[in-house]
Amino acid sequence: MLRSKRVLVVLDDVDKLEQLEFLAGKNHKFGPGSRIIITTRGKHLLITYGVHDIREEEELSVKSTISLFQQYHHTEDVMKLSRHVIDYVKGFQRI
Repeated sequence: MLRSKRVLVVLDDVDKLEQLEFLAGKNHKFGPGSRIIITTRGKHLLITYGVHDIREEEELSVKSTISLFQQYHHTEDVMKLSRHVIDYVKGFQRI
C-alpha cells in the first residue's frame, strides 16, 4: 500500500533489531523520496540494520531543553509539566 507513497517515518527509542525489521522492513517498503528517522542509544543496531547515514547528537542541557520547550509552549502549567518530563528523560536529543 505504501510502496508508491513518499513517507516520513520516525522510529523513536529503538532498542531491538526486530523493531527495525518489523517497522521499517528489510526491503524498500516505501516510495521514492521516503525518509526514515531512527533514534536509538544503540549505534550497533543501526550498523547491523545497514543504516548508511548515522548522525550522533549531543544531549541538550536542561536549560537548553527548557528554552526549546518555551519556543512552543508558554503557559505555566505546560512549563511545570515540561520540567517533570525533562527530569524524567534527562534532556532531549535534537535531530
